[in-house]
Amino acid sequence: MHGYMFVGLGGESETFREPEQLNLFLSAPPKQGRNLEVKYLGLYEARRISELTIDEWNTLSPAVQGNYADIVASREKKKGRKSDITTPRKQKIRSEYARGALSVPCVRLICVGFDETLHEGLLVANGLHKRERDASDSSSPDPKRRKGNL
Repeated sequence: MHGYMFVGLGGESETFREPEQLNLFLSAPPKQGRNLEVKYLGLYEARRISELTIDEWNTLSPAVQGNYADIVASREKKKGRKSDITTPRKQKIRSEYARGALSVPCVRLICVGFDETLHEGLLVANGLHKRERDASDSSSPDPKRRKGNL
């Protein structure tokens, strides 16, 4: 699986200029009464590419554009800028992206592998999966065994 990441890179202009390989995890906010869910997605190469164009910004759903504007407004507030995070400010941020006054930094993610040992270790550590192989059979991990939320 490949994809793109563009949230959270505004102030880090040098991040991922050179390709970096990293294990990628995805977390979702915890549902009521449950723990945070985290999934291991694999080993990815991350590299910054050109910013989203106006046309690309406009292909994002209104919900994604709105969430991105929320994040930008929140970060402005945290940095002590004289900004608020009201609906008019969020609408202004969205319109600045739509007309190209602001642009979204983008990082391409390419899946280059999956660390079976890491994945299984995380599952075992969280009591989600018991080792079915004995020590003598650990040389050839079975990709079909990628089960569980880690």
